[in-house]
Amino acid sequence: MPTTSVVIDDPTPAARDAVGRVQRLTYTVEETLVVLGIGRTAFYEQLINTGRLHTVVVGGRRLVPRAAVEALLVGGDRATT
Repeated sequence: MPTTSVVIDDPTPAARDAVGRVQRLTYTVEETLVVLGIGRTAFYEQLINTGRLHTVVVGGRRLVPRAAVEALLVGGDRATT
């Protein structure tokens, strides 16, 4: 019996780690809370409402770009992504 395979476009090289695994470019709100070690209230009041952390809404879901989290941790400034 013949098998079929699905070919998915290869992500950009920047989206892969050193081993070649695909790296996620966004976090959910819940994942961001864990990464930053803060609660939901602090997340919205101190980061989102003040514009310190850039987020995107896709289909009603708020996602946080990894670059925005990294920029916040490195310099405390909003990422330009």
